[in-house]
Amino acid sequence: MKTKAFTLAETLITLGIIGIVAAIILPSVIHKRNNKEFEAKLKKAYSALQQAVQRANYEVTDLNALYKEDLVSSNVTASGGEQLCEILGRQFANAKIHLPGTYNMFGRIKTLRNDAEDGNPCAFDGGYIETQDQMEIYFETLCNIYITIDINGKKGPNRLGYDVFTFILGEKDKIIPNGSKESKKYRMCVAGAPSDMSNINETCSHTSTSAYNGFGCAYPALTDPDYFKNLP
Repeated sequence: MKTKAFTLAETLITLGIIGIVAAIILPSVIHKRNNKEFEAKLKKAYSALQQAVQRANYEVTDLNALYKEDLVSSNVTASGGEQLCEILGRQFANAKIHLPGTYNMFGRIKTLRNDAEDGNPCAFDGGYIETQDQMEIYFETLCNIYITIDINGKKGPNRLGYDVFTFILGEKDKIIPNGSKESKKYRMCVAGAPSDMSNINETCSHTSTSAYNGFGCAYPALTDPDYFKNLP
């Protein structure tokens, strides 16, 4: 009994169809996987930062006190940031603490709309922590204490609202996700910065052209179950 085999032409056509289908489906699958990874890493980073602050309070009961001069005068001094960086850095096992000086991360960071952020006025005066799982935690004082986390370090996309999120060290050393209603009272003292970070139409929108678009995405990313599903 003879069995009918596929011809070479039929085999090539079949492989071509499989290739076309794979080319259509795979990017979507990879995109969804990456977004799920961002979601998991953000939740892990938020929890780790909260725990680090709680442990640090055994050393310093009021971390905000390190910035009292900055909060009163609106001047940026590295000493307070460096102290905070060192204290929190000790709370992460095998973390690297990068001091001293100014670290301008925004030369490689893009806004939520994927606009280049070169020239953004934010520079990190207090150094940064590099954890053993490559998370990077940066410190800045702009009338309030801002803590920006790149959840996967120098690995891409290095984009606000995707893998870069900003928090505020609020009263009683509470970690406040930027973009929440609570973040409204903690204004960023930079010319041109939004007066209300909780206005996500400006600070976390795929249509906003603000240079600070993405700074207010931490809260939506942590609370909206569809946030990462809807990332383009």
